[in-house]
Amino acid sequence: MGALISHLEQADDIFLLALSPEGLQRKMNLFYQWYSNNFFIINAIKSAVLFHGPAPTCMPAFWFGSDPVAIVKSYKYVSTYLKTGDYRVFTSLMELHYEEKASKGRTTAHAVLHIESMIGSLPVHEGKILYMGCTDPHLIWCEVAIDTSPTGILPLHNIQLSFFCCLLGLPKTTITAAASLEQAICCSPFEGLCLPYDSSATV
Repeated sequence: MGALISHLEQADDIFLLALSPEGLQRKMNLFYQWYSNNFFIINAIKSAVLFHGPAPTCMPAFWFGSDPVAIVKSYKYVSTYLKTGDYRVFTSLMELHYEEKASKGRTTAHAVLHIESMIGSLPVHEGKILYMGCTDPHLIWCEVAIDTSPTGILPLHNIQLSFFCCLLGLPKTTITAAASLEQAICCSPFEGLCLPYDSSATV
């Protein structure tokens, strides 16, 4: 909405924003001076510099006092993985975050379904409870992201669909609408989880 944001703060995680290398170093100097005057210590090793957009022709060095700060290609801020670089679409910025959450969601889904090798068939109701507690939190983490590109979201949808196909004993090729219907029959109307709508599916 036309507002300029100079920095972000989350507890002790601080994110300085600048439109040029010179502007960033100037902010880093002021930040370092304020911290020194107030008896705080900045850990340059845990700090990083990154860029979004074209890299400077001559990449400068950045400093907190006399300590150099590394320039990185990816980073994590408040548990959100972001990628730096010269990209043309916002999807590229969030790419690592979606990959990370899809990987964790897939791992927990496999762990939940592996219970069947020890106890036999996993009841649908209990399987859904385990899904909501273990797998779903990783998949819905991306709900708060600004990016809504199908490219990033599709792997998360596929994990959800595959999980319930296995839980319900349906083939992996089952269309989304059929899996949702089968789940609605097995679960109470207030507990049924709505799977993503597949516009290409036909019933």
